[in-house]
Amino acid sequence: MKISYPLILLTFVLTSTSTFAQLKIGSNPTLINFNSLLELETSSKGILFPRLPLQATNNFSPLSAFVQGMVVFNTSTNGAGVTAVSPGIYYSDGIKWIKVEAGVSTNAYWSLTGNGSTNPSLNFIGTTDNNPLLFKTNNNEALRITTNGDVGIGSNNPLAKLDINGKLKIDSVSLGNVADSILVIGNTDNIVKKIPASTLTIVVKKKFETVATTGQTVFFTPEPFTDANKITLFRNGAIIDFTVAGADKISAEISCVAGDEIKIIQIL
Repeated sequence: MKISYPLILLTFVLTSTSTFAQLKIGSNPTLINFNSLLELETSSKGILFPRLPLQATNNFSPLSAFVQGMVVFNTSTNGAGVTAVSPGIYYSDGIKWIKVEAGVSTNAYWSLTGNGSTNPSLNFIGTTDNNPLLFKTNNNEALRITTNGDVGIGSNNPLAKLDINGKLKIDSVSLGNVADSILVIGNTDNIVKKIPASTLTIVVKKKFETVATTGQTVFFTPEPFTDANKITLFRNGAIIDFTVAGADKISAEISCVAGDEIKIIQIL
């Protein structure tokens, strides 16, 4: 009679698992770890995983579905970008395939509690391909660094080294002086620029007041001037036009009558 060894092995496996709910294959078959369901022990053999061609990390084919805990050896190079697969061992977390990277230690990742012994020339947070770096909070993009180094906060298309779409608050700054520059926002491009503080320093240099006589039109300014736009002439509280009559005098457009209150304000 011909003995079927596979049948005997199958019978042994089924009997062992149903009786003890544990199975050991390999050396020392009578000594099995109490916590193991299946124990393999050998000094000269390995485990050969199912070999099949995966299509992409987000594609369960050639399986019929993603099964959490499934382990396979992928034999193909398929897909593109972040979902590409290459030969190696993959396992499924239930929604995708994850490759088991060879030679990767925990020191290769950034820890949530910080990393030590880092080398700035080797260790960094970022991308090595032509894609921006995104930071998210509550699964919404909060900050983006583009491939040319522009940083966008609240903007997914930054047009400057720092592009903020929203309010900017500065709690503490040092006291400056008139020799410093002032930051202004461009009227059309919204780009922050600097201009000399002196261009925005408007000071009332002097105020000249007098009571006009009948027919008077010419009045002296507090200081000689070169820009008539920095002179304002008031007659009885109302601004009136004038023409330049000299380096330190102007001529009102209307003749005054006795008792008119004249005020001249000159700014620098």
